[in-house]
Amino acid sequence: MDPKYESNETNNFNFMDYFELDFNFSIDYYNFTPNALAVEDFSSAVTFGIIAGLLCVCAILINIVSIIVINRVVTNYSAIYVLFINLSIADMLCALSTSLEIFPRLMIGGATWYTLHHLTFSAHCHAVSVILFATFYCTSASLLLILAVLRYIAISQPTLYANVSKKWHMRGYIALAWLASLIISLPGVAAFLHGQDMNILWDQVWPCLLGTIYVIVIFLYIKVSYGLLRLSQTGRSCTQLKENHKAFATSVILMTTLILTAVPYITVKLIRYDYWSATLQKLHNTFICYIPYVNFITNPIIYGWRTGEIKKGYARLLKGCFGRLPGTTLDLSTPETQYSKVNRRMDNKNAVSSTRCNTDTVQISSC
Repeated sequence: MDPKYESNETNNFNFMDYFELDFNFSIDYYNFTPNALAVEDFSSAVTFGIIAGLLCVCAILINIVSIIVINRVVTNYSAIYVLFINLSIADMLCALSTSLEIFPRLMIGGATWYTLHHLTFSAHCHAVSVILFATFYCTSASLLLILAVLRYIAISQPTLYANVSKKWHMRGYIALAWLASLIISLPGVAAFLHGQDMNILWDQVWPCLLGTIYVIVIFLYIKVSYGLLRLSQTGRSCTQLKENHKAFATSVILMTTLILTAVPYITVKLIRYDYWSATLQKLHNTFICYIPYVNFITNPIIYGWRTGEIKKGYARLLKGCFGRLPGTTLDLSTPETQYSKVNRRMDNKNAVSSTRCNTDTVQISSC
């Protein structure tokens, strides 16, 4: 063949034609088995896809039920419940973003050779999953921080709480939480576009924000608990303070669950960037990858069980679907449970002056 003709033929090759190729072979050098270069067994990828898909559906259904209960069933509706609704929305979106990992693992799991577009799609899908996961996880943490701060104000300065916990104020706080989370995710998008090194750096920065929020929540809780302990030692007490302290403890439990499920998941991913281990990879594929779903599923269960009105709302929903459950002690047919939302709101307004403690009942030290 003429070298000149060969050179022209090479130069006329269209690189985009490469994406139409479908490599389906494996080399036999060094006694490689057909799956010797595979990232994981295909059966493992399929198992992950099935389990992760079921967990995602379960998380979405539980959070949808929680939203329905708060919006339609709970009679004593509070502005603070808007935070729980947005927390459920963030959990559902985070469950969906976490489930995006199913596609790259199914696409390249068990394969020995891949075409370029397979690898490109898998990398992009994984990057989008991480960015969205960070966005919605930070949203959940921000909402829980708002909840903790409001409970702190309710205990330490109840008169101020009445002004800052109005419904339109709550919507502003929630909008700020979503906006802050989107801003946090923007460096992740830029890092993905500019290279792996910047992407790894961003993956190390945003988890520190979760840790900072957790430290703030724990600090406020300890501060309030110490003030309530001193109050109880003086013999003074207030039912409303105890209820707010229980609600504060709920936000701490939710935040602790978020951190405990995020730390192993994020840590293993960061380690895998710099160090590959077959044992670590197997641990991730068989256990670590499912941990975040625990947070998405348990959040509505935790705040639903520990919040009296939401718990009654679940009971009313179950009664409406299945009738009176045997062995339950909650009488849902009493006149109290038949109040309309308007009547309950009027009762709450009239009861504020009798249940609220004075601002000097709890002294929160400034140290």
